Amino acid sequence: MSLPYFLTHQLVFSSFSAEDVLQVKEKLKANEISFLIKKKQSNLSEGTFGQLVEKQIAYDVYVPNEDFDRAKHVLNLL
Repeated sequence: MSLPYFLTHQLVFSSFSAEDVLQVKEKLKANEISFLIKKKQSNLSEGTFGQLVEKQIAYDVYVPNEDFDRAKHVLNLL
């Protein structure tokens, strides 16, 4: 049985922009760093009426704990 991702991975990037996440994803791939992307979507039952459409989906990018420092360095070069 594998451990849940939140024990084995750290959040390295978070954004509401799919374009920004795509850039991060490409940069991590180019540096052979594995990653997970978690998507959180707001809905009306959470009291988000009137919220901008582009702010309704949040993207979180996680990398394995052992790659966190390298990933932060790579992404700071963006």
